Amino acid sequence: MLLIENVKKSFGGTAVLSDLSLSVQSGQAVCIAGKNASGKTTLLKIIYGLIKADSGIVKADGQISFVPQQPALMDELSVQDNLKLWYAAQNLSGPKWQPDSIETKLGLLPYKKKKAKTLSGGMQKRLSIAAALVSVPDALLLDEPFAALDAAACHQLEELLINLKNSGTTVLFTSHEPEYIHRLADSLYILNDGKLSFAANPKELTREQLSKCILDNLYQTI
Repeated sequence: MLLIENVKKSFGGTAVLSDLSLSVQSGQAVCIAGKNASGKTTLLKIIYGLIKADSGIVKADGQISFVPQQPALMDELSVQDNLKLWYAAQNLSGPKWQPDSIETKLGLLPYKKKKAKTLSGGMQKRLSIAAALVSVPDALLLDEPFAALDAAACHQLEELLINLKNSGTTVLFTSHEPEYIHRLADSLYILNDGKLSFAANPKELTREQLSKCILDNLYQTI
């Protein structure tokens, strides 16, 4: 599970996160929506340990993996060698390119010898996702995971995340896309003015109602 209590973060005197608290249980998926520069990425980086909070507590059970919005890859290395680094970091050998391996499921086999910098944005995102999932994490953080992916890749990712959730992985992701929030998330929160507020249980709304809920909360049309 993930537990965030009273987290605060400021940059240059400007408060980005203000007494933010959130609890996500094992096997749950929570989505956070918010305007650009609302602090969503900052929150994920604090949870993962890339940024230090000014105050507050972050607790997580077990291994955490993070898929950033902009893939963090070694541009001059091939797909194969990028993945080798991530496998080695988990003390695992690979990739083995088996039919059921994460890199094969994500369609990376035809690109295994290509340098990361030559890949399209969508394929770089697939590689970044594969790297984060070389072993099954206890908690998975994803920043706009469906951005830059084509429909087929979005479907593959959605299935992967549902399977991870069903196996007990805690999933926390940012998104504004009602289609995927509706099918994947157990709870939707809105981050606005540094504060996090519960917006809806997506499963209790239609996609149209969920879309309106997101817009109403983000742009305060009600």
